[in-house]
Amino acid sequence: MSPPKSFVRIDIGKASTKEKRRSLRKKVAWRVTIRTTDKKVLTGQTENVSPNGALVTLNLGLKMGDLVFVEIDAFHHNKKLLLQAIGVVKGTALTSKGYNNNLFFKTPTETTTTFLKSYTAEN
Repeated sequence: MSPPKSFVRIDIGKASTKEKRRSLRKKVAWRVTIRTTDKKVLTGQTENVSPNGALVTLNLGLKMGDLVFVEIDAFHHNKKLLLQAIGVVKGTALTSKGYNNNLFFKTPTETTTTFLKSYTAEN
């Protein structure tokens, strides 16, 4: 007996634990300041960072697709570094800590790109 014509077969395949992101994320808690296009200033902290973006926890969920100005106070090897980028909100989820906002760095500074590539490559 064959399935009806409207039936669609989906082959799930084997589960994979392989990372599908273009770059790995590194867990870190740094202070972050977000400035929105409507002049709101929000502070929070990073949950993780990658060369291409960051997951930040704020007390507000940002709108998907919004542009934001991102400043991260990074501390590494007893030195403070200001990371800056124009970011795009790729998603938001409510957690027990607040709202996790997934940001893609559309226009990071050269310092930001160089530092995050190096930092995330460390073990």
